[in-house]
Amino acid sequence: MRHSHRSSPVIEFLAGDLAAAESELRADYQRLEEMGERNYISTTAGLLADVLYRQGRYDESAQFAGVCEDIASPDDVASQFHWRCVRGKLRAREGAIYEAESLLSEATALIETSDQIDLQGNGLLDFAEVRELAGAPAEAAALCERAAGLFERKENIVSTLRARQLADRLRRTPATS
Repeated sequence: MRHSHRSSPVIEFLAGDLAAAESELRADYQRLEEMGERNYISTTAGLLADVLYRQGRYDESAQFAGVCEDIASPDDVASQFHWRCVRGKLRAREGAIYEAESLLSEATALIETSDQIDLQGNGLLDFAEVRELAGAPAEAAALCERAAGLFERKENIVSTLRARQLADRLRRTPATS
């Protein structure tokens, strides 16, 4: 697998082309599965679960989050992070807010031990989505602002802007809880 190929789903994702990101990730996943590869495949499954989630394909998303959880080694922080974020968002959509928040707390605590600032920001945005689904838009907006700060530090302009726009939208949303 070429290194430039590995980053393209991330680029597609940032560009908002979820279908292209999904296509790349599925191809990567299939190749890794054929090779019997066990390290990168769990992270690929986790990324694919997230891209499917963002397309509203929750059943498929849950399937790949399960694959990620099943095969990720305990010390694979990125994979452990990805499946918890996706599973948490899925549980929040099903109304299991306490379980969702617990999963997102675990995910963000795990990723904070790494130097992966973009993932830390994405985890905060996922947590914000769970808080919004729980009817707490002000808390969700605060999480988005924290994420924007991380993205800004990383000079990730696209994600900084996305996080700020989300925070602005959430600040205009009335609380339901």
